[in-house]
Amino acid sequence: MPDRRKFGKRLPCFLLKYRITPHLTNGVSPVELLTGRQLKSRLGLLYPSVTQSVKNQHNMRQKYYQDQSSRKKVIEPNQRVLYRNYGRGSKWVPGAVNAKAGAVSCKVQTEQHGIIRWHKN
Repeated sequence: MPDRRKFGKRLPCFLLKYRITPHLTNGVSPVELLTGRQLKSRLGLLYPSVTQSVKNQHNMRQKYYQDQSSRKKVIEPNQRVLYRNYGRGSKWVPGAVNAKAGAVSCKVQTEQHGIIRWHKN
């Protein structure tokens, strides 16, 4: 009679391997038919998926063309800017850059609201 401890460890491993192995008839594994996706396994982690590599290439191409047409926004002190007013009154209010407050933000001197923190975008 087989040892139950070995049988208890080997059966789940065997079932996992069986369920993630694609069948010859349809080329799809049983777990993929059941859940609609593939389970992660050690072997599956070694080989990247084709869809993921195509998606990465597409994203890199998009980033390349976006970088070609974009320009850096340089903001200097005392530069005149428009900031968005979310309160009452006009939507865009003029102001002047007072100082840099971070990598993408600065402090703007305004007539209505005093000094406010403003994001470049």
